[in-house]
Amino acid sequence: MNYVKLKIASQKLVFLVDLFIAQFAFLLSCLLFFRLLSIREVPLLLLASAALVLFINTYIGWNVFRLPKRVIRFSNHLDYSRLFLAAGFAHAISLIVFVATGLIHRLPFELWVVTFLFNVTGVISFRLGIRFVIFLFQEFQRTSVQKRLVVFGAGDLGLSLKRALDLDIRHTYKLVAFLDDDRTKIGKYIDGVPVWPASEGLSDRIIANGISEVIIAANDLPPQRKASFLEDLMVFDLKIQQLPPLDRWYASSFSLDKLEAININDLLNRDPILLHNDEVKRFCREHTVLVTGAAGSIGSEIVRKLAENGASSIACVDSGETALHELKLELKANFPHANIRFFVADIRDAVRMECIFSEVRPGYVFHAAAYKHVPLMEENPREAITTNVEGTRVLADIAVKQGVLKFVMISSDKAVNPTNVMGATKRVAEAYVQALNAAQEGTRFITTRFGNVLGSNGSVIPLFKQQIAKGGPLTVTHPDMVRYFMTIPEACQLVLEAAAMGSGGEVFIFEMGKPVKIVDLARTMIRLAGLIPDKDIEIVFSGMRPGEKLYEELFADEDMLQETHHPKIMIGKVQQFAYDEINTSIDRLSQCKDAAPETVRSTIKSIIPEYVYKPDPERKLAALVTA
Repeated sequence: MNYVKLKIASQKLVFLVDLFIAQFAFLLSCLLFFRLLSIREVPLLLLASAALVLFINTYIGWNVFRLPKRVIRFSNHLDYSRLFLAAGFAHAISLIVFVATGLIHRLPFELWVVTFLFNVTGVISFRLGIRFVIFLFQEFQRTSVQKRLVVFGAGDLGLSLKRALDLDIRHTYKLVAFLDDDRTKIGKYIDGVPVWPASEGLSDRIIANGISEVIIAANDLPPQRKASFLEDLMVFDLKIQQLPPLDRWYASSFSLDKLEAININDLLNRDPILLHNDEVKRFCREHTVLVTGAAGSIGSEIVRKLAENGASSIACVDSGETALHELKLELKANFPHANIRFFVADIRDAVRMECIFSEVRPGYVFHAAAYKHVPLMEENPREAITTNVEGTRVLADIAVKQGVLKFVMISSDKAVNPTNVMGATKRVAEAYVQALNAAQEGTRFITTRFGNVLGSNGSVIPLFKQQIAKGGPLTVTHPDMVRYFMTIPEACQLVLEAAAMGSGGEVFIFEMGKPVKIVDLARTMIRLAGLIPDKDIEIVFSGMRPGEKLYEELFADEDMLQETHHPKIMIGKVQQFAYDEINTSIDRLSQCKDAAPETVRSTIKSIIPEYVYKPDPERKLAALVTA
């Protein structure tokens, strides 16, 4: 309440000063105009009348243009334009009054013009003076503990951020410079802040100026440029954040607390893979689509994409009751008019799955249900066989029987030269659906194969986030381990594109750019959290787990790659199996799945010769020590 009263009092005081300046401008003009006359020759009564007329008109003009409501601290060019118009209004009306009374010859037109110029100059100088005093007061309040900041983006978004920083009463940041790639801006000043090049000499400037934080204020920055810029900064202990788009500022009042952390997806060091195919929308609208593993990371995103593309009917199948229920609530809220059904079912249950297929009559099937965690499947090979192999065979056989048009199987890069049970069972499943595709003329079977999916359930990104939230340490299995990464939307777009363009028997593979070192990913996530690796958060190497590789492959050396209409998508010509041979092999594998792990692995190797089992090195060392 006291603040409101003080604000009203200050506005009244400014208004009174403006009125005084108008009178002083008139007095100064009269002194200049009558400078050669003695006091007896000056028309004092006339001048007093003129001053009163100007006072009244200034009062009216200031209120007509609502100048007393304007806050000087936040004045801009529009406020100064209003001030100019208000002063012009007051002097024009005063001049008209003297013309109407016939006294204009005694107070000529030139006097009113000079008065107007003095008045405008005075009130503008008054406001600029107040703003300068406020600036000096703020600078006095600023302390040496301010965070020294550079902003990447000297455009409208960056300028908006600069002005938000100026108004920050906490004085958290000291904006040292803008960064930009635009040569026309480099070396110049924007709103008093210099513009540096965002590439040349950046490291030296960061060190010399003690920069501690970077904010990206360029929403149209190409992903590849963004990734390379972030890589340049990773050698420094900087906190990196980004600004939300301007429409997000306007949606709710913006504050510096709403700065966003950089999305780890921005560090893929490649442009996002974008797929747009009208055929996807066509099959979505014309056919019922069934998705297995629908509550998982990939399966749920596929369901969302199908709903977005206007699928006529979607059947969601998953054995996880809670996850499927949560998906149902989400989809009912976001797509209230979509025809989506939910089935709690196990793909290994042939009777149950056949009932579901008979009920929904799908035209397309997306098979995302699988066990995917390498260490767990090494310890539980039976479950990997029953789900990844037998479950896939159950679904594929039912799809043929029910006349499904296309069956898309979601595989993994771990199926290439597999060193673990999970990858090997996925390769057996690939071989079966390819052989089945060649053995009949109805259902077309298509396989998609990609690397690790950022942010999927159980993947390294959520794990690192949890570990950072707990204060560390971050656990990495080996300092040289590398992986290919893609985003969940990219993975799901690949699956939908494969369904649209595949004619049967293909293995679709992404061109995924450069592989990423896991330890570098860990350090990057620590830095993006505003912390320093090995100082604030420790990184420990836990040792490779059973079945893990140092690097993954998207295709084997002997595989032939065929280009498609999309430069980022290829078709791998992998080894083909005869249907009878692979079917018999799976029967044999099913019969021995409860045998000793060594027997199971040797059976898998007899089916997939490239499978090489790599035992846990720590167990092997322990066995040697014991012996």
